[in-house]
Amino acid sequence: MKKELDKKTLEKETDFWNKIKDSLKKGSGKVCRK
Repeated sequence: MKKELDKKTLEKETDFWNKIKDSLKKGSGKVCRK
C-alpha cells in the first residue's frame, strides 16, 4: 500500500514541477511569486 501511495505522490510532484518548468519556459513570473 505504501508503495502505491509513494508512486501517486511522486507522479503528482512530477506533474507539479513539469507545470512550473512550462511556466518558466513561457516566461511567466507567477510561479516564482507563489
